[in-house]
Amino acid sequence: MKTRILSYLLVFSMILALLPASALAEGESTTTQHVTATVKHAFDNSGAETGQITAQIEAYLTDTDDQSRTVKPCDIIFLIEQSTFMNTQTDTTQYGQERADILNSMESLLKNLPTPTTDGEHRVAIAGFGRINNSGSSDSYIESQHPGTQQSATQNPSLNTGYYTCENNAPDFHSQSGWTEWDKITDHNDTTLPEMPEGYLANESYDKVFMSIDDAKNVIDVDKMVSWHAGASRMDAGLQITEQLAKIAQAHKATDEDRNLIIFVAASSLPYQNGVGVQFLRSEAAQAAATELKNKYNATIFGFGDFRALNLQNGMSSEDQRTQFNETMAGICGNSTTQDGTPYFKGLSQVHDIGEALNELLIQIDANVNPNAERRHINVENFQEKSTEHTSHTSHTWKELKEKHHILTSSAINETASVDYYRFTGYENGNPQFGTTPIRHIELRLSDIGSSDSIQTALSLLPIPPADTKGTAYGEKAVITITDPVCVDYKWAGRWRPKFDPPDHEHAARGVKHSPSNLEQNETTLEDMKLKFDGWYRLWDNRIDGDAG
Repeated sequence: MKTRILSYLLVFSMILALLPASALAEGESTTTQHVTATVKHAFDNSGAETGQITAQIEAYLTDTDDQSRTVKPCDIIFLIEQSTFMNTQTDTTQYGQERADILNSMESLLKNLPTPTTDGEHRVAIAGFGRINNSGSSDSYIESQHPGTQQSATQNPSLNTGYYTCENNAPDFHSQSGWTEWDKITDHNDTTLPEMPEGYLANESYDKVFMSIDDAKNVIDVDKMVSWHAGASRMDAGLQITEQLAKIAQAHKATDEDRNLIIFVAASSLPYQNGVGVQFLRSEAAQAAATELKNKYNATIFGFGDFRALNLQNGMSSEDQRTQFNETMAGICGNSTTQDGTPYFKGLSQVHDIGEALNELLIQIDANVNPNAERRHINVENFQEKSTEHTSHTSHTWKELKEKHHILTSSAINETASVDYYRFTGYENGNPQFGTTPIRHIELRLSDIGSSDSIQTALSLLPIPPADTKGTAYGEKAVITITDPVCVDYKWAGRWRPKFDPPDHEHAARGVKHSPSNLEQNETTLEDMKLKFDGWYRLWDNRIDGDAG
């Protein structure tokens, strides 16, 4: 429960990462590059080297001219699944809590939006999706379980699919039947989208559907927004509404200031259409709509989801549905230049620590869209010993480290160097300080960056301001970490030795569980039964393994 609440609070905060955009200075970069390279040898209790090392390269840029960060006005569209699945916790004593968490998170975000430093203001549109061409009369509604305002059949002919405006400081939900279903359209296929009712949203003004921050806060009301009890999840229709909103924003943008378009999709299940006792997936259609938003309207789409299994027509298992849900959301998310939308989407089933995962996501997005990020070449030949307590060596070449240790010598594992980014927090006694928790993580093939006599790569970095700069801290530091692999020798343990040799010597990646890469699985009988314990084998021993043992 607490994890889910935290998830929604943090995922909405990631939109903030798009808002600050650094103004690019004319001409060449005025940043100064800082690179330090160290190596730390591991020692045993007697002070002898164990043969294991950790090499690190730290790099950051200082913006010597303090290029000021500006806040660009944005058009933000919240698209929320308004189904019963987003309303109900597994713990049914908490009906409505998930809905309240989402709406409270939206409201918190709006309260904390930085004010644009250029002309213009942030504007917010809010849409939802559930059913289409269906009043939802067959969907269960219990007032105590579904907080919010229940719409009548005449008010809401398409249950929970529509958009909000602010009327008299309160939400007004606009929903309309008359959608043309995808399978009723000539030459339809799996990517065909339903068509909106004729005239729906066509005559709405920008100022009405894209509300001020204050009006949006009035709309986000737990008690006054529509109750979430739709029994379907038509994300494809919701994205159609979103495209119409994007079209309105684009027309306004052409006559007004330059603005970013940000879309956030909160979903709990695969997009589907109800059938008789089963559901039909609409994943391809949802992805087609998202592609149109990214390519035609230059939108950046974020997504977050908590998977719920469906009774699908094709009999797809729950686990396969989970995989397809994550893949579908990753396909929806990103922008026009994004090849893999996974960094823009987080599903609860993908991560264990939601806080860290979403924080990583936030900075990943910031790095992608911030125009002040610079790609700088890193070339390091020498590493300084981090501790000289047990060794007289104060400097080591990369060539020396490779020859002396097991770096780039193992064919059994895919050796990588990790790159972690840390947010700049300010200066202390004139020295830049950075956070202790990585905000972004990538991996580089060590063979690609370290096969020569130096480490050579290029990193995209957000510069930090010079010392004594007032205002909000910005920028980051990148840390490349290289560890030699662990050497593994296998031997038989136990009273008896099997009749075949254990696996050969091999290398293993540090910090992960490892089993022999070439296991020899002979046919067994009760007399020579082999028992496996995390890659180790021994024979059955009645004195140990029998019923009495």
